[in-house]
Amino acid sequence: MVQRFGPSKRRTRKPVENEWLRFMSDGEKEAIRQKEWLEAALADTGLSVRVVNCLEEAGILTVGDLSGQAPEILLKITNFGEQTLRQCQRLLLSLKLPHKL
Repeated sequence: MVQRFGPSKRRTRKPVENEWLRFMSDGEKEAIRQKEWLEAALADTGLSVRVVNCLEEAGILTVGDLSGQAPEILLKITNFGEQTLRQCQRLLLSLKLPHKL
């Protein structure tokens, strides 16, 4: 007999939508979402500590800084290779942000 602890399906709480968000268009909501992500620190994105340290040492501190960089520039950073570049590309694609990578 297998014992299971807790509910079989975890319920997630839907974030409370501010009252004023109801009056915004989807385009305006998307613009706010992108702005918030572009201003977010790289450490808050889920990238590995090694990748974040490489980027921060090169002066790239936010997601917006990363999205504005060309691949050639990033590959010149010490300990930053093709695999790390692909991780950064996947991050920006998953966040649906405009970028040069």
